[in-house]
Amino acid sequence: MAAAGRALLGDACEAAIGFLATASNAGSPHLAPVCPIFCDDWLYLSVGADSPKRRDLDANGRYVLHAFLGPDDAEFKVFGIAEAVVDDAARRHVQAAIRFGAFRQADPIYRLWMATCMYGYWASVGRPDTRPVRRWWHATRP
Repeated sequence: MAAAGRALLGDACEAAIGFLATASNAGSPHLAPVCPIFCDDWLYLSVGADSPKRRDLDANGRYVLHAFLGPDDAEFKVFGIAEAVVDDAARRHVQAAIRFGAFRQADPIYRLWMATCMYGYWASVGRPDTRPVRRWWHATRP
């Protein structure tokens, strides 16, 4: 599941690209392209300090991250809670994993805690038995 997600979020430059959906506490949805950051075994985001994404993540942390579609409309999405990374050493460690210069050093960084992941694709594309195949992963609760 993790390999499928990394393959769909990544590209030839090793820069990840996906869509982040958040919602304000009032329920207003926001959808924006983002560049997730792979660091160690975790997934992070860095977002603009004045963006709606930041306001939503600070307010309630809820997110859905969806990769661009792959072959046979393969898709990968992650649902969970984002947590701000405030420790300076941890921030520097994540910033060192960024492979492109799209972020400012002072931009907020969030660790994406994953509650649920879904990987899916369409089997038998173009034939009468075309059907979706979906695999789910759910975090175990302590």
